[in-house]
Amino acid sequence: MDNDTKQKLLIYLIVIFTIIAAIILTLFGAKFFSGSYFFTTLFLSIGGGIIGGSIYMGRGFYQSIAEIENTDRKFNFNRWVWWYLLRPFLSAIAGGAIFLIIYVAFDLQESTKNQIAFFLLGLLAGYNFHDFAEHKLGILSKSFLTKK
Repeated sequence: MDNDTKQKLLIYLIVIFTIIAAIILTLFGAKFFSGSYFFTTLFLSIGGGIIGGSIYMGRGFYQSIAEIENTDRKFNFNRWVWWYLLRPFLSAIAGGAIFLIIYVAFDLQESTKNQIAFFLLGLLAGYNFHDFAEHKLGILSKSFLTKK
């Protein structure tokens, strides 16, 4: 097996491992904190963020491999490996942040329906981390931190 194939396999394993670890973390956190609505929902949002980020990583990896087949560009492992290693943590932060923002801003009922909504919002925040961090949090910070 050549070095290029080994590198692609490593990225593929990172994506798969991240998805499996996120599912286990989400289920474990929800079970472990089952007595606390706040922490259960926080873990669901963080897990959703990691799963969303992992789905995006898989999509990005597929696109980079597909582009290689169609062009002369070569997948640059050294350039992208850090993105694949850091993305799950950044997506977890995005999932947790979206939960905390909404939980603090709105006094929502403690219901399973809201927990599912927080999981899905975490998933979307993790999937679209770049836009979430750069634009959405930027808008929130400007509105709260700008002197009037």
